[in-house]
Amino acid sequence: MLLLLLAACGSDEVMFTISPNPVAFGDVDFAVEMPADGYSPIATGLTNAGTKDVVLGLADFDDTYLCVQGYSHDLLPGTMGTVAPNSTYVLNIAVCGYAPGERGSEVSTNVTISTDGSPASFTIPVTFTPYRGGDDSG
Repeated sequence: MLLLLLAACGSDEVMFTISPNPVAFGDVDFAVEMPADGYSPIATGLTNAGTKDVVLGLADFDDTYLCVQGYSHDLLPGTMGTVAPNSTYVLNIAVCGYAPGERGSEVSTNVTISTDGSPASFTIPVTFTPYRGGDDSG
């Protein structure tokens, strides 16, 4: 039993809590011009619930749907920095678009975060329902 505890102490296991989880935007009205940072940005906290510093990176997000403040999809992966135990990194996620035929239907996508531990990545689920000024047709 002692060996198991020692092995666990040396583990690279990464544990983060995400708030909010999922990132749920609800209904997003695309009838108004898109603000510079996207529609309805949500500050998403990534709190290191482990015992070691963890280096995070923005690995991927679907830029058909999302904007992530401070990051360009063309320049991924992006470095987010090191997060100490019990510390929080705030990622601002916003809705920026939708595909044809999706108006009035819930869209599900995600943001992928890389780590320097195990697991090597985790995802933040994101949902929203696009509409245009009350017109729910495709």
